[in-house]
Amino acid sequence: MATATLVFSEDGILFDVRALVGRERLGEPTELDIEALSTAPVEPAAVLGKACLTTLASPIGARSIAGTVVSFTAIATSQPGLARRYRIVVRSTLALLELRQRPRIFQQLSVPDVVKQVIADATSSTLPVELHLSGSYSPREYIVQYAETDAAFVRRLCEEEGLYFRFLVENDEERVVLEDSSTTADDALGEALPVTDAAGESRPVATASNPRVSHRRRVGKVTLRDYKQQNPRFKLEAVATAGRPAEQQEVEVYEAPGRFLDPDAGNTRARTRLEGLRANAEVWTFETTALALAPGLGVTLAAIDLSGTAQPEGEYFVVAVRHQFRESNHSMEVEAIPRATPYRLPRITPRPRIHGIHSAWVTGAAGEEIHVDAQGRVRVKFHWDLSPGADEKSSLPIRVMQPNTPGAMVLPRVGWEVLVAFEDGDPDRPYILGRAYNAKQPPPYALPANKTVTVLGTSSSPGGGRQNQIRFDDAAGRQNISFAAGFGKSASVGNNMVTQTVKNEALTIEASQSRIVGANEDISVTQGYSNTVGSQSALVGATQKIYVKGNMAVGVGSETVVVGGACLEKVGNPVTGALNLAKAAALHGAGALGAVGGALATAYQLGEAGYRGYQAGGLSGAVQAVGTAGASRVAERFVPGGGQLLGALSELSPAPWAERAGPGGPSAAGGGATAASDTGGPAGPGPGHRNTTVRGVATELVGAAVQMTTPGTVSWSTIGASTFLVGGSHHIKAGQAGARTLGASSETLGSLRIETSGDITRDITGPITTTVAGSLKSKASGKHNIKAGGALKLTVGGPLKLTASKVTFVVGGSTVTSASDGLLLDAGTIKFKGKTNQKKDTGHS
Repeated sequence: MATATLVFSEDGILFDVRALVGRERLGEPTELDIEALSTAPVEPAAVLGKACLTTLASPIGARSIAGTVVSFTAIATSQPGLARRYRIVVRSTLALLELRQRPRIFQQLSVPDVVKQVIADATSSTLPVELHLSGSYSPREYIVQYAETDAAFVRRLCEEEGLYFRFLVENDEERVVLEDSSTTADDALGEALPVTDAAGESRPVATASNPRVSHRRRVGKVTLRDYKQQNPRFKLEAVATAGRPAEQQEVEVYEAPGRFLDPDAGNTRARTRLEGLRANAEVWTFETTALALAPGLGVTLAAIDLSGTAQPEGEYFVVAVRHQFRESNHSMEVEAIPRATPYRLPRITPRPRIHGIHSAWVTGAAGEEIHVDAQGRVRVKFHWDLSPGADEKSSLPIRVMQPNTPGAMVLPRVGWEVLVAFEDGDPDRPYILGRAYNAKQPPPYALPANKTVTVLGTSSSPGGGRQNQIRFDDAAGRQNISFAAGFGKSASVGNNMVTQTVKNEALTIEASQSRIVGANEDISVTQGYSNTVGSQSALVGATQKIYVKGNMAVGVGSETVVVGGACLEKVGNPVTGALNLAKAAALHGAGALGAVGGALATAYQLGEAGYRGYQAGGLSGAVQAVGTAGASRVAERFVPGGGQLLGALSELSPAPWAERAGPGGPSAAGGGATAASDTGGPAGPGPGHRNTTVRGVATELVGAAVQMTTPGTVSWSTIGASTFLVGGSHHIKAGQAGARTLGASSETLGSLRIETSGDITRDITGPITTTVAGSLKSKASGKHNIKAGGALKLTVGGPLKLTASKVTFVVGGSTVTSASDGLLLDAGTIKFKGKTNQKKDTGHS
């Protein structure tokens, strides 16, 4: 005789159980459908949602099942004297999770830990969870609960991880037990359960009867494959096999993505998946009187006097139990699998799918405007996520889709609203498609007023005070592309670069500009070319050629020219003998200059040192390499006292190696100047002019030869003192030549030769000192005038030859004139010192 009782934790509620149907199965809440009587009326609120304990008892034993009332039905009757009839549905407290649905995200937690947390949240920690696990479970980076109940979420995680749960009662308290090893489960009875013929058994002992077995053809092979962004070329694949050879060869399940990121985890996952598919390959069913049998426990069957194909003798693992109770009769049906077969929950819970695109906020660590990892992934906070916090832990690092170009890199910033899609609809695999504007972060230009504008712009970080921007305006009649760099701009072109502007182009540089041209630079200007600078320095490492078809005028406040080798200038049309002159200048080496050879060598070494210093350290390097002392040695070698002369000149004007910016403007001494060239001169290769105007002190130091050739004019105008130091020859060949110096003039030359087809004029306000180490030759087809306001001193180491139709020296009130018809001395007093010799007649007036 069996009994069934229903007891509530609250006193005063009594029921007489008349019938019961119960279902217990691993991984599912237990459910008892009870029909009961009560002498007093019971209000639904008194029992609905209340914890209770149902106990089944028989002479063989007893077992209690705990749960919560989830349904209460009152059955009406027409006889008032009869007891009230009720139908009560009791389920495991875990069934309450079926009523809760809330999206949230779990990070860096193992599946057992997530299950415990979800159950604790749903039951207010009133349902204890025990972990009986033999395996180790690593934390998962990211687990999303979305559009599924807590119960479905827990069941799905257990199915994926190979876990199962069951229920037990300790001290009248319900507990959930999470397990993963059915092959080592505890035995329910402690001894074998005999299998007998139920019809002939009347003893009060635990027995099993009517055993039967079903076999199913199941999957024999599972293959999983996945992809890892951090190692995209590595083939992530795992394979597991079991069962009969035919099953392994013919029945395969292939899944991708397999949801694993390393081979070991993949092998475990493949094995677990296959075990879940094969768990019901062999299932035994039998009736029993052993109330102690419950899902999740083991049992050993011992067959007695049974024969046939089905041989039940062996060890089994209980998967499910079904109860039938009415009046005093109770029966149990047990479903079990061989104990050697690992049990896994069947995959019956579908994974949630997110169809379409979701919006989210980009998040990051506190104080960061851009928060990315090495792969450019960012974190987001979904609007539906109920998890606390919005920071660098809001989600897993999410990949960001980039423009379809090889080098694109566009990174979302903290606070942006982005659009997120999901790989195959999987909430655990999001990726960002792009950005969306909102009222808080509107487009950079007002719309629809600027609807023709397309912008690619970024803000400086941190702060966002500046922007880099490329702006396209497609409005008809004003199509425009603009570039704006918040700080600097760099451009690199691997081969040629061509820029063409149909109309005007303006370039404004508020500070400095540097240009480095590895080969040649050609500038072609159809009309005028104007260059206005505060100060200008030019260093030519090899040869510099300037060709002016028309006139060339150079005006400076002061001028210093240092030439380490030869200085050749050709103005206008090439003249006969220019090639020979250049060759002669090149051959005029230091060893061929006689008395000035040493000075030339020193000047050449000085120029070379300055050039190498410029290569190493720019203009400052050249200054350090040369120095005033080096130039003074050159001047001293040219002429005794040259060093002192150069020192005196240095006090009047900046030395050629000194760095000093002038006050600007062509009229200020020592300041900037404007150089202009145009087509106003004679057309084609006609005669040219070489005019130099210095509004200060002029100094030229040439280590070797100076050659100037032009059919036009050559002129120097110096407001201050004028100094020429030429180590080699100084050769001028022009239509006319002239020099005008308002101060003193000093020349130290290896040799001097001036040839003109017109006049030669030298007008010096102060004294003239000319020192020529070699010969001095001056030839003019017209007049040759030398005028000095002070003393005139000519020192020539070689011959001095003046050739003209008439040569006149004017000193004060005295005149000496030499012509083809004689020599004229015109003076108040003529004195002869020493001996005189007269060959022809003389006349006196």
